[in-house]
Amino acid sequence: LALRAVRAAARSGLATLIVRLFFANSVRTHFRLLIESLRAEPAAEAPAPALPRPGGAGAASGEQVAIFRGCTTPVLFPEVMQAFERCLARLDLAVADPSSQVCCGALLLHHGDIESARRLARRNIEAFEAHDGVILVEAAGCGAALKGYGDLLADDERYAARARRFAARVRDVGEYLAARLPAPHEAAAASMPAREMGDAAPLLVTYQDPCHLRHVQGVAAAPRRLIDALRGVRRADAGEADLCCGSAGIYNLLEPEMSQRLAERKVVQLAATGAQCVITANPGCRIQLAGRLQREGIAMQHLVELWAARGAAAAASEAEPRRPGE
Repeated sequence: LALRAVRAAARSGLATLIVRLFFANSVRTHFRLLIESLRAEPAAEAPAPALPRPGGAGAASGEQVAIFRGCTTPVLFPEVMQAFERCLARLDLAVADPSSQVCCGALLLHHGDIESARRLARRNIEAFEAHDGVILVEAAGCGAALKGYGDLLADDERYAARARRFAARVRDVGEYLAARLPAPHEAAAASMPAREMGDAAPLLVTYQDPCHLRHVQGVAAAPRRLIDALRGVRRADAGEADLCCGSAGIYNLLEPEMSQRLAERKVVQLAATGAQCVITANPGCRIQLAGRLQREGIAMQHLVELWAARGAAAAASEAEPRRPGE
């Protein structure tokens, strides 16, 4: 409910008015740009295909996965969740979507409310124990929190072993897709007209590493391999790729002045690539940067949005990844 209220206030202009009236001059621009990141209407998306359920028709491979939805993306960026579902619908998977899953607890952990985060962790462990396979996450902050459940509940006699098993199942969706790109995509790519494959000007993108993905989960190469596998897309690397954008959970709300400095530094590096679009894998990074990038004429997308739109023209995962610029 709180996130829906924030989204409505951002889109109605109420949030901007509140910032103008009650926030200090030194941070007004920072908060206005965060609001701008939430105001843009997403491009019209085709509805996501129905996901094959465990044991149901359409799961030809017999492989099962489970989706962790989180709190922020479904409310603030529903188009990302639709793209996430379209990516999975292309694969021969049985997809579980536990209805009893709850918040991952990441923002509570950022704020030091450890006991509340543990309560949520226990509920998620129980929700996903009934389903087999890896647990796929599209938000880097959620993925970091979920992969940390083993440490979070290490002293809980009832849940410690269950938490370790749960954490071992968690995968970022980019990590998963990069490793498991299915053969049907190779056939689709081979059948595309030459103009679509190479004659049209490629889309130039750069990848923004979420800290919770690169530094906490150690996932940096996989999203880049996934981008490099796409036909009609060229990747340019930004300087200081491992530098935080300044979002950092709720840091951009609690320490807006330093957060603003980090964001401005990051935007300079991203814009210097000449990219038309910045790709990321975390809603926090998108909130922090999208409004600022928009002022530079640069779009921002989640990795699954790029993949859902262009993945049918991808090379197979076994193929040699193309180097940026090739």
